[in-house]
Amino acid sequence: METLHIEHFQARYHLPPSMFDQLDRLDHILGEMLDGSLALALERLGISPREEICIRRVHAPVRLRSNSVDSDLITDWSMSLAESFHEVLSQNDPANVIRYPSRIHGFIDFADSVARGDFHRAWAWKQLNFSVDPRIDSVSEAAEKLVSSLVRESQYIIPLLTAMAAAGRLRRLLLLLPPIWWQDLAVAALMAHGVEVDSSITETIGGTPVKAPTAARVVAERIIRESSLASVVFQDQTVFLNKAQLLPSWAKLILLEREPVLFRGGLYEAEVILGAIEEKIHPKTRLSKTVPAEKSAKMKDYGTRETTSTSQEIPNQARSSQKLPHSHGMGASLREDDIPAWEPIQREAFLRPRSQGCTEFGGLLFLLPLLEHSGIIDEIVVKGMGSRSLGWFLHGLALHLLPTDTADPATLAFCGLRPDAPLPWENEPGPNEDEKQLLANWRLKIIKALAEHITWQKMKPEQILQKICCRKAAIVADPGWFEVIFSLQDVSTEIRRAGLDQDPGFIPWLGVIIKFFYE
Repeated sequence: METLHIEHFQARYHLPPSMFDQLDRLDHILGEMLDGSLALALERLGISPREEICIRRVHAPVRLRSNSVDSDLITDWSMSLAESFHEVLSQNDPANVIRYPSRIHGFIDFADSVARGDFHRAWAWKQLNFSVDPRIDSVSEAAEKLVSSLVRESQYIIPLLTAMAAAGRLRRLLLLLPPIWWQDLAVAALMAHGVEVDSSITETIGGTPVKAPTAARVVAERIIRESSLASVVFQDQTVFLNKAQLLPSWAKLILLEREPVLFRGGLYEAEVILGAIEEKIHPKTRLSKTVPAEKSAKMKDYGTRETTSTSQEIPNQARSSQKLPHSHGMGASLREDDIPAWEPIQREAFLRPRSQGCTEFGGLLFLLPLLEHSGIIDEIVVKGMGSRSLGWFLHGLALHLLPTDTADPATLAFCGLRPDAPLPWENEPGPNEDEKQLLANWRLKIIKALAEHITWQKMKPEQILQKICCRKAAIVADPGWFEVIFSLQDVSTEIRRAGLDQDPGFIPWLGVIIKFFYE
């Protein structure tokens, strides 16, 4: 709730006739109060600006002294209204208040509810500016609105899908959405990560994919091994067998989940890896080795109940405007009764997949934008990546920069990993001589870049690195979302002036959103 948004506001004044000339003044004060003072009053009462809070309605009576100056009236009015908000929040009535720890939680709840056909929180999704009517009651229409909302805020596509895949909640969406909509999501996700795409991305591949070179297949095997989305293919091979059009889109989503940096040179630079991923996940090649003939026949029967869709090109104009181009009436080809029911699950555990930890090196994350500006990310892609991942190099660089622990929350966040994440490179061999030299060179580049941004008197570049990075912070993480929370006492005018603690926002090559807070 970094921005306060009020959809409808109705003010009713109870004034004696002798004070009717005060109406314009009160309207002006009301506008001033809503423009900024109310948000400050809410924060003063301890209502976190880091949450997405949806309140259906608030009734807030207030008594004002007409002989007070305008500034006092603004303060009194904003505090009174903020206290009414606080009271409503303390009542915690789910029919009137929905709180999401971060925006990705809102998307997760939206997608989970659409798949279950539960729309009683649609009023809250509308407040979050999702493309949904609060009175919606159709699964087909809700699914379309979900896709269009994700296309509009496409940086959340991969975090949403991986969170649902990790919780085993993706199968119903696979069955609900036609392959052409998954194609739309893949295109939007690519564009969010800075990839220029054209109509050829919509082409589907029939039959068994062409064999990829050995080196590309090694990279693909590593990516698939670490991917939640790849595991979905193996768990639901029948879905992908009967919806072969899904495979090219799914291969792109898998690569974006694990190594979005490989798209840095454009879609076609990653084409070989994509082919290798598709080859590995293709159910025809996998099922031919593991599925008996009689079971395969049953799968064909199951396939007659699936949605079918032909490949269509996405118009360039529609893609550039980030709108859902293929809204072709899913309900006509899908019977909602055909979608199997979900097993019960504890919603609180699913909707609050937060992890957090404390670190002594929170300032390490100030360096992330410098990795791109100094050319280090491009060097990693060109010189280093193969069987190694981007995360492996970033982890090694963090350890070269500072005396951090391998599992320190800041070190993991530097690699795009949450504090509770396992180290995917734990069993890999250490750096060879060439890789050690690369890490040493990148460390020098970072120190030089910092010295150009900040010139603390009588401090050597190495000391500047330590002073910037060695600061306590709490790191709170959701899928694809990191909040780095520093103490207000640690605010540095030099760091602020250099812009190092400005929110990086969405980092395409890392695939995460990072936000800095002082509390």
